[in-house]
Amino acid sequence: MFKALKGAFTLALVLAYYNYIKKTVVEIDVLNWASSEVLSQYNDNRKLRLVIFFSAKHSVLEYNYEIYNKELLAIVKALEE
Repeated sequence: MFKALKGAFTLALVLAYYNYIKKTVVEIDVLNWASSEVLSQYNDNRKLRLVIFFSAKHSVLEYNYEIYNKELLAIVKALEE
């Protein structure tokens, strides 16, 4: 049973390939000290598939940004990644 589960988890595709044609969704979560970004796309069955995820700790300078600037920074970092 364990070997079957291990095989299923290691063979399953987790990340989808980015497709320029498909609709893309960018989600961000910003905290005082870090931010995380998730880029997903809709597949043919209209379900979101994870393309990339990214998280980073803010630098000393970024830590002092206002929350709206941290959110914009997270969007920029997501698009750059």
